[in-house]
Amino acid sequence: MDKNKLYYLAHPFTTYGNETRNLISSRLIARWIRLRYGISVLNPLVTVPQSLTWDDAMYKCGLLLDACDAIIMSGQWQKSKGCIDEYEASKFESREVLFYQRGCVSFESYE
Repeated sequence: MDKNKLYYLAHPFTTYGNETRNLISSRLIARWIRLRYGISVLNPLVTVPQSLTWDDAMYKCGLLLDACDAIIMSGQWQKSKGCIDEYEASKFESREVLFYQRGCVSFESYE
């Protein structure tokens, strides 16, 4: 982990699971990562207004993702259309992709 980088936390919100639980989960994960690794984590679930349509929210998420150096995939991201889109965009743009699972962030490839 590089303390000079900004990490984007990808976590399901609307397309998989309960929105309230997903918001709480994303906050806990972002906080844990910040404390454990001492890095800067951008959590779009608390940054992007929840009143936006899905398309508008994903547009804002894309702008935020573009400002980040790396992405951390978390939660049941594989079941979320938005997270899958962010993962694919990050791979296409050669952005570093990390995975959060059970209190650890790893460099393991999903593929």
